[in-house]
Amino acid sequence: AALDPSLRYKESTFETGSAYTNGGTYKWSHVCKGRGKNIFGKEKIEEVGTLQACKQNPGGMGAGAYYGIDVGTVLDEWLPDDDEVTQRLTVQLQKPLGLILEESDLGGCFIAELLEGGAAEKGGVLMAGDSIESANAFDCRGEELDEVLEVFADAGSTINLVVTREVPPGIRRDGSGLTLLTLPIGSPGCGQSRFDIVRVGDSPNAWGTRLLANSLVIGRMVSGQPCIDEMASGQGTPQIVNCGILASESG
Repeated sequence: AALDPSLRYKESTFETGSAYTNGGTYKWSHVCKGRGKNIFGKEKIEEVGTLQACKQNPGGMGAGAYYGIDVGTVLDEWLPDDDEVTQRLTVQLQKPLGLILEESDLGGCFIAELLEGGAAEKGGVLMAGDSIESANAFDCRGEELDEVLEVFADAGSTINLVVTREVPPGIRRDGSGLTLLTLPIGSPGCGQSRFDIVRVGDSPNAWGTRLLANSLVIGRMVSGQPCIDEMASGQGTPQIVNCGILASESG
């Protein structure tokens, strides 16, 4: 999502080439330029003082300053308590869906298989093993397979699914996997639709937070390591298939 509908990132692609692929000149980052527009319009926002207040100086030879979240002070807070985290995904599919569902021993249903060439496979969002949380706003959690299939059958030509997936946490105890969301700072007060995903924890030790120089750190990836690994594999051009605004835990 963005501040203006014209800046939404759906169907935007990430930069491709040797600099964004494992091996060679890999920069340990992935860049999405969005629509290539200035988020704030033509007028410059003067917040130089605020920017300086969140300036971080990691120290060390060749280490440039970065801004925003101080990675060093919050790293311990980010370490996960569990071996997995729950990822929630929303997708709209046209019938026929191309899905095979099975009933879970714990109640509810999950995707057992995606049929080749079906809408689900072509959508590129769903995976075998995903649990069905809701279908067209009907809560499928704990429901028997027949009940869920009836909801699918009664739906029109499209169906809105919410699924959950257990995935490894984005950061591990040794610090590897730490992946940050950053915005480049061209000059104080200027905004742009570009954002970077920076793999600080997987980069060589000599790099680390040096990769954040002249950037504003605004957050981290809680999960999604398999996705980032796929982006770095160089198999095609990474594209954003869906996006939206994350609701806070308080609702």
